[in-house]
Amino acid sequence: MLNHIVIFWLKADTIEEGRRKLLASASGQLTKIEGVRNLGSGIPIPTDRKVVDTSYHVALTMQFDSESQLQSYQKHPIHQKFLRECVEPYVEKVIIYDFS
Repeated sequence: MLNHIVIFWLKADTIEEGRRKLLASASGQLTKIEGVRNLGSGIPIPTDRKVVDTSYHVALTMQFDSESQLQSYQKHPIHQKFLRECVEPYVEKVIIYDFS
């Protein structure tokens, strides 16, 4: 099992709209890509715990059975459309964690 975590920081003037677009498109479109398992998305939970990073705006997490499925996902037309329509216009910074 391969875990794919994507953390987004949005441009200051697009936070609300960007959140709506990312969350709706992730749950509505990215789940249609073959190989995507257990897709989750959300926003930070408020906390006073110093070890928890709440500086980001949106997080996605999904699982794949193999690295080849992750590679196919990266190239898939739905994912490419997601990048063009939801990431490029709204996202200032993105960090990805892939691990097994």
